[in-house]
Order: sequence, then C-alpha cells, then structure tokens
Amino acid sequence: MEDDRPLAALTAEFLRAEGFTVAVEHRGDHAAQRILDEQPALLILDVMLPGIDGFTLCRQIRDHYPGLILMMTALDENAEQL
Repeated sequence: MEDDRPLAALTAEFLRAEGFTVAVEHRGDHAAQRILDEQPALLILDVMLPGIDGFTLCRQIRDHYPGLILMMTALDENAEQL
C-alpha cells in the first residue's frame, strides 16, 4: 500500500521483473478488506497512507492476516524509522 503513485509503480515494476505478483492499493481505508480477502504472502505498507495510516491498518488486520508485513516510511526521524 503506497500513496505515492510513481514510487508505487516503480516498486511494483521492480518486483514484477523479479517474478513476483504485485497488487497496489493507494488508500489505507480501501485496503483492509482487500488484504483479508486476498491474503497476500507479503504486505508492504507505507506509514503515511491517506484514509487510514499504515500503523492503524496494520493493527486492524494483524489478528486475521498471518502473512509478513514490511513497513515503509519517508519519515526521517530515527524514532519514526524504528
């Protein structure tokens, strides 16, 4: 889930070139049900999503999504990156 469309397209293109199947959702508030329905093997979440931020989305789905979650951020504070 990434709201920066050019970055999302570039990331998706790279992952597809490496043989991965990729789906992109740009809004956190549109993502929860899709994640639960599709159950992807890996979820890459942007921390700063419109609608619902990545941390809130992660908390909402965690009990029903057993897959891996990778959090991404453009925030530059060390505490925010951790």
